[in-house]
Amino acid sequence: MKINLNSVLLFATLISNNLVISKPQLRFNSEGKFRIVQFTDIHIGEREDLDIRSLEVVRTVLEKERPEMVFFTGDAISGYGWDKKTSGWFKYQFGKLDAIMQEFNVPYAYTAGNHDTEGELNRT
Repeated sequence: MKINLNSVLLFATLISNNLVISKPQLRFNSEGKFRIVQFTDIHIGEREDLDIRSLEVVRTVLEKERPEMVFFTGDAISGYGWDKKTSGWFKYQFGKLDAIMQEFNVPYAYTAGNHDTEGELNRT
């Protein structure tokens, strides 16, 4: 498995900016299993009505699956949706996902894709 340095730096930036609020512990469930859910290409930030539907899917999957760990593996945020003026846009969009993860108190990891970093939060 190849680790993308930019993704590691992005995650470190998010942690240092206090976007990751709590640190749930990794644990096997009561059946001795460890369930993982992966989300990719959610594209939050394109349109509010689409965001509502996408976040509803995330919430439904978490309710049904009750995972011990969640991975967001690219393009969770659509950076090209940024108006090039609004400061804190990425943090606001990311906060929508983080709020759900906090609600379910499930650990998660976030890796940026090409669209995550097209806007205010770029690879530089």
